[in-house]
Amino acid sequence: MAALISSRNTPEWNGSTRIHYGLTPVEANTSIFVGSMVALNSNRRAVKAQALGAAPLDKLQIIGICEYVYAGGILPPGIDALNQTGNGSLYPSATATLGTAGAISIGIVSGIFGLDVDSTIIDTTRNGELCFASDDHTVTMGALVANTTSIVTPAAAPFVNVLLPNIVRGTFNAYSATGAGGTHYAEGVDFAVNYETGLFTALAGGALTAGTVTVFITYFHSTAPVAGRIYSYEQGMAWVHLGAQSSIP
Repeated sequence: MAALISSRNTPEWNGSTRIHYGLTPVEANTSIFVGSMVALNSNRRAVKAQALGAAPLDKLQIIGICEYVYAGGILPPGIDALNQTGNGSLYPSATATLGTAGAISIGIVSGIFGLDVDSTIIDTTRNGELCFASDDHTVTMGALVANTTSIVTPAAAPFVNVLLPNIVRGTFNAYSATGAGGTHYAEGVDFAVNYETGLFTALAGGALTAGTVTVFITYFHSTAPVAGRIYSYEQGMAWVHLGAQSSIP
């Protein structure tokens, strides 16, 4: 589907637990519509959910739905975040020039929301699975890409940034031998992973020693940002728990 060009009346699952994020600055030259899925880019500013692209869109973290716009105060319902040059008259209380990063901000809420689906198969058999954002109101099952690599813990510092970004949580494993052999290193004990950047860190006191250990790594990464976990499929929509990325079945 095409991205939104106006606000969307995005339905919310009855009884969904809401989490409200603090005001989030909108990226420069960016439009975000109320009711749309919102992502944080590599600058940690709000952009609409979309396929991955060039920096700063090479790292996108979906966190929720745009609930309202803030420009010197919370604006009335239905006013969208159109942070584009020349739109200053729409936000007379804004404290910066429209079109610049952070000139306006948005309120974001996470929970379970009804989203459109693309041509991939999304039905009740997908409940509990992760889905991905193809645009700011549409989710897809997409494709997870398997990756296998090996790294040697460096001598100067116990970290290395050679993994692909957007690693899917619950799929990352590290071993002392190929083919899932030898020691299965424990995340949080032997190593830590930054799932957005692909940064692998050997932890002090763990089984990995700086400069001496070859680690064989397997994981999946997504070619689109993870939207969340499918809670239900009803009324032609996928009801998605936005931000629920802890593991995959």
